[in-house]
Amino acid sequence: EIARRESNFVPTAKNFCCYGLFQLYFSVHKGWLDDLGVTSAEQLYDPVINARAAYTLYQRSGGWGPWGI
Repeated sequence: EIARRESNFVPTAKNFCCYGLFQLYFSVHKGWLDDLGVTSAEQLYDPVINARAAYTLYQRSGGWGPWGI
């Protein structure tokens, strides 16, 4: 549901700050994204990488709070 709402399942979706399926904010999260091997915002266009990063954000946050859920 989150990916549908954020990007309508378009893996190359982008707005002024956020990338991919889950519209992850690269510059805010780049410190820990680097730990996942994500070193550029463009890597977040890969739907597998984006979903893994979103799941990591879910784990780090203790829920889907970043998306208001």
